[in-house]
Amino acid sequence: MYPNDAEVYYGIGQVYYDHLKDNEKALDYIAKAYTIYTTQKSPYRSDAEAIIGYVYKKMKDEGKTDKFKEILKKNNIQFD
Repeated sequence: MYPNDAEVYYGIGQVYYDHLKDNEKALDYIAKAYTIYTTQKSPYRSDAEAIIGYVYKKMKDEGKTDKFKEILKKNNIQFD
């Protein structure tokens, strides 16, 4: 309903991360929020960056770094 509202994506990502423990879906939603925050030059970008970092650590520990990179690429976020 609100495709340019980063808070919607961020909130859904938080639910997947904190409550449902689904790192892949959490990352996808948080990445969408991150992109919008970046475009809007919002200070909340750093909050999204932090969650992306937490998800990266978890996915790395699970051996899913390729999937992590794939999700970021799908959201036009470069990861080196």
